[in-house]
Amino acid sequence: MNEIDRDLAPAAEFKHVCDPAGWYGPEAVAFGAGLYRWTNDEIVEIHQALDRAETSEPLALPDVERKLRRLRSELRDGVGFVVVRGLPIARYSKRKAEVLFQGLASHFGDPVRSDDNRHADVTALMFWHGIEDGGPALIPAVSVYNELVKHRPDLLPAFLREHRLFGFCDGYLSALPGAATALTRRDTAALRAFAKTAAELRHFIAFETGDVLLLNNWVVLHAPIDPPESCVRLELAVEGFRPTPT
Repeated sequence: MNEIDRDLAPAAEFKHVCDPAGWYGPEAVAFGAGLYRWTNDEIVEIHQALDRAETSEPLALPDVERKLRRLRSELRDGVGFVVVRGLPIARYSKRKAEVLFQGLASHFGDPVRSDDNRHADVTALMFWHGIEDGGPALIPAVSVYNELVKHRPDLLPAFLREHRLFGFCDGYLSALPGAATALTRRDTAALRAFAKTAAELRHFIAFETGDVLLLNNWVVLHAPIDPPESCVRLELAVEGFRPTPT
C-alpha cells in the first residue's frame, strides 16, 4: 500500500466498515494523511484579506477557495482531520490572529454557542506556539469500531444500543456524542473494552506555531489539550455535513 486506503463502501451494523476515516496512526504518519501547507501565494491572499477585514466575518479568499474545498472534502469524506501549516501568526497581534482564525474557520461552518443544544460537527483549533507533548490525541473512531468488530463482537449490541457510542445513517458510521465521554469510563465491560481499544489507537501530532487543526467530530475523537491556553478553539456546525443519526 502506498497511501491511505480511500475506499468508501456503505456501512452496516456488526460488520467491518470500509471508510477512509478508518486509518491507523503509523500509516497516517507514513503517508502524511491530513497534512497540508499554505503556499506563499495563499498566505499573501490571506494577509490581504485580513487587512480588509474588520470583524470575524468570512475572509474573501477566491484563489484559496480551491484548497478550502479539498480540506472540506477531507473532513467530510476523507480521513476526518486536517492540519494546515504555515500561517505566520507571529506578525499579528493576538486579536488580529483571532480574527484571522475566525475568518478561516467560517469557511467550514457556523460557530456553535455553548448554549446551543447540538453536537458540533467540526472542532477547529489554531496553535499559538509549537507543542510536542500535550497536543490532542486523535483517535480514529472508525478504526476503534473495526477493532471491536474483530475482537469483541459480543459487545457490539452494548456499543450500539445500551451505551449508544456508535450509530449508522445512510451507510455512514458515526461516533455519537457519548463516545468522547466514554473514553474515561470503566463501569462496564463494554466501556472498558472501548476505552482500552481507543487508547491503543491514539495518534499524536507535534504541532507548530500557527498550525490550524480541523476535526470531524463524528469520526475522530480527541482528548483535551494541555494546557488549553496553547490554542484558540471554535466548535462549528456544518450545513449538509456527513449523514449522522438523530
